[in-house]
Amino acid sequence: NKTDFCMAFPSATSSVIPQSHEDSAGCPVRPAWGLAHTPSSFNIRLADINTIVIGHGLLAEQLVRERISFGGRVQWLIAAQGPSGVALESREDATTESEQVVFDLSRFEWKPPNVQHVQRSLLNEEVAKQRVRLSASRLSWRTAGPEIISLQESERYFILTDSNGRIDGIRVENLDGSLSWTVSGAVLFAGDDLKELPDSCTEVTSVAGVADIDLEVKDHEAKPWATVDPRHVMLWSILFFCQFLVFYVLMATYEADCSSEGRLPWWRVAFCTVHAAMGGLTATPFLFGPCLTGKSVSGRGAFYMACTCQVTHLVSVLLPAKWLTGKNSFFSIYVVQCLAFLSYFVVSVPIHLWYSRDPCNRSFWRTGITRQRFTRHCLWFGWIVFGAFGNWMLMYAVALVYIRIASDSPILASIFLPSVTSLIEMGTVCLSTAAYSFLVQGPRFRNESANATVHGDQKLRFVVPLCLTHAYAEGTRLMSVVAVVVTDPTTPWWWPVLTCFAFNIAVRSFLALYLITSVLPRRWQWLVAPDAGTIIHQEVRVMFGYPRFVVLIAYAASRLLLKGFDAWPLFNSQASMAVVLAFALELLEDIVVVRQWLPSNRWRRNLRGFYRKYSPLSTAQTMSVDRDGVNEGISLGFTGMRMLQFTEAMLTVLPPALFAYTLLTLLLGAGYVHGVCDRPLPAQCRLLDGLVWESPLRCTC
Repeated sequence: NKTDFCMAFPSATSSVIPQSHEDSAGCPVRPAWGLAHTPSSFNIRLADINTIVIGHGLLAEQLVRERISFGGRVQWLIAAQGPSGVALESREDATTESEQVVFDLSRFEWKPPNVQHVQRSLLNEEVAKQRVRLSASRLSWRTAGPEIISLQESERYFILTDSNGRIDGIRVENLDGSLSWTVSGAVLFAGDDLKELPDSCTEVTSVAGVADIDLEVKDHEAKPWATVDPRHVMLWSILFFCQFLVFYVLMATYEADCSSEGRLPWWRVAFCTVHAAMGGLTATPFLFGPCLTGKSVSGRGAFYMACTCQVTHLVSVLLPAKWLTGKNSFFSIYVVQCLAFLSYFVVSVPIHLWYSRDPCNRSFWRTGITRQRFTRHCLWFGWIVFGAFGNWMLMYAVALVYIRIASDSPILASIFLPSVTSLIEMGTVCLSTAAYSFLVQGPRFRNESANATVHGDQKLRFVVPLCLTHAYAEGTRLMSVVAVVVTDPTTPWWWPVLTCFAFNIAVRSFLALYLITSVLPRRWQWLVAPDAGTIIHQEVRVMFGYPRFVVLIAYAASRLLLKGFDAWPLFNSQASMAVVLAFALELLEDIVVVRQWLPSNRWRRNLRGFYRKYSPLSTAQTMSVDRDGVNEGISLGFTGMRMLQFTEAMLTVLPPALFAYTLLTLLLGAGYVHGVCDRPLPAQCRLLDGLVWESPLRCTC
């Protein structure tokens, strides 16, 4: 019934949660949701932290889907029988009714099902089918989607309640009484075939009843972290492969014959046929704009932004630059991207602000408090944009330095390349985590006024700079090696390829971290202890080593279409073998990490004491923590990780592909890459060629 349901799912107006009030203009001001000052006590509903659905069939699936749509964490126990009993937890600190509806670490159980439980459950046909339908997956450091588990014949489960009879979790035991797994959360029973349910249990018996249940997550900090779906990365990579294939074919066909003065190179527009309008429809409305306002924009506002992006790209491609060189010239693809997106942001940000404004408070800076909120929003927006695109030029510099060193000492260059690019990656991860902690999570933890905290679900945006920085680093490593062996085929290219592989294996398997923490004194552990950004970086490494190959595979396919097998598809034999080996090692690297061929969790034993002092939702926490302290298992923040939408995932694949292409044309010259020239462009001409392309493309200074 509704009364019993509110015991597990308290409403937003419950007495334990600060009431909304109205400002002087009569507009509602919602309370600031966030953690209390002490790490063991939170002002967040237990229903926000986790929901447990017990049952089977369509009704249970509908409840799980509804919860996922709100970005919430959910466990689904597929069982055909009711609980074996009620485990009453009498605790001295549970004295008032109001204390039971909020998350409290001193009463929180979090020992979720491990990989063995999942493997046994996969023998159940319904579990296997639902894990596919609901996109549930599991790696050693996270789970994504709902956790779907079947009750085994050798198991029984109990409802956990507090001293006031409020349901706050379930406990699954083996028949011998030993613990199998246990989690806290609001509990729902789906279906009317479950027998012997206690009176206080919430039972949903019809699909229509799902709409009456409050499954929304009120506090964004209670949501799990977000990542990118590998399937979306693969699909966008295929689309951009097709785009670059058409672009390469058109460039090879028309570029060498465009000697007519004043002729517009219309074929260069092919590089933005797929991404211009779609990028404009997604970038500011759904990814970067919410960092500034806390709200996404759709409908007419998003349409205006999409049109702006398409127009700025077309104008930038066809904008003459004869005044710079005195010849028939146009801007390079790199400059086109810079001009187009800068113009796009200048126009789209005001549009986003206008369409996301609150009708009761149209100004972000009306009072001192709102100025503080708007300042934090601006700083967070600035960091996400800079973290996503700021490393582009820095990686250019690394590639140019590597080429200079490689001509003198290939071994030193092979050490320099992975080391410096990895340092840039780690720096971006650390700064992103610090920015989120200081600007977003910190004020929410301190329960500051709602007018002073950053609004919106910012965990969805946190992953973007991490994806792009890793992809830029991988693109720099590959394109730098290709450029060196194309310029000088006698250079030993296998040194940097193998060094990058070994370096990545040591870092990604946490083997280097385990060795360091084994000898590092405890007082210095904070220097190397992974945080939430490190784990998300580990996640995106699995998929964002591949967008760099899109450009090269499309180039090879275009050469095969135009020239057949008369020439090597990738410049020369050495470059072709280097790319094939790099791709094979990338696959091997991911298999080693995902399948845990190397022991990857030993570092956790060395750092258990370090993480004991952090709350489960802190950006510093990477281990599973509950009332009993640190335990084996996946951290609360990485249980049920969410995925960016398909359109949003485009902006994590497009920039790496464009980066790889523009870096390749910078290092070798656009004329050589597109078949206009017989040899790479001289080094002294690269800077000019990186900014302005003549028509036809230049081969000498």
